[in-house]
Amino acid sequence: MAGDLPPGWSEAKDPNSGNTYFWNTDTNETRWERPVASGPPGPPPPPPGGGPQQSYGASDVFSDTELTHMSSSVQAWCAKHEVHLPRGAPDPFTTFEEANLPPSIMADLAKAGFPSPSPIQAASWGLAMRGQDVVGVAKTGSGKTLAFLVPAFVRIMKERPDPRAGPTTLVMAPTRELATQIQEECRKFGATSGMNSVCLYGGAPKGGQLAEMRRGMYIIIVTPGRLNDFVEAGQVRLQPPPQPPQPQPQQLAALDA
Repeated sequence: MAGDLPPGWSEAKDPNSGNTYFWNTDTNETRWERPVASGPPGPPPPPPGGGPQQSYGASDVFSDTELTHMSSSVQAWCAKHEVHLPRGAPDPFTTFEEANLPPSIMADLAKAGFPSPSPIQAASWGLAMRGQDVVGVAKTGSGKTLAFLVPAFVRIMKERPDPRAGPTTLVMAPTRELATQIQEECRKFGATSGMNSVCLYGGAPKGGQLAEMRRGMYIIIVTPGRLNDFVEAGQVRLQPPPQPPQPQPQQLAALDA
């Protein structure tokens, strides 16, 4: 039974073979052999019928070149959190102070009780604030939403374009439920900074959404079908703003899946 497993371990089934395996949520180690609480665990045996190794380290994920271009502390942090940083990427922001966020955003983060950026936030903020593309994959509840919203907030607060000219940030979600969750986070952490946003999703009257958008919104959070409705009707323009002097993202599109 799962209750007799050591701390950090959980039991799951391989969907392909139906065999039970065990996963350490702290180290991300997987094994076929049931772990025991006493003594260090031994090497896992091969799965029934043979197969690839079931325990992985940083060297299995990153090449030697990728590991050696980072400092030892950053290498250790990336290996611990399973983060891949491209060559030339800024070091992860392990504190909010390192990210040099505006005071209003810092206040909202402190009010929410966050002690430091989550791994996906720490790794992605520096790249996104440089205007580079970022692909982030993380578990539910890991802070993905703020990973892409905060860089958008920072850019908007720096440039302060006229929101009546149209939104400058597009966030796309696959479902209404996810879109509304992102909108809640956007309001929670962006309202005091003036980050106006509107959520456009199907199953609700278009008139109210359109009226809200026409009041001037920096950020639109959309589902694909409703966005297409507004674009085809000429009510939403996805033209990028004028190119700024420094390379920056003209539009932030994020899929939080």
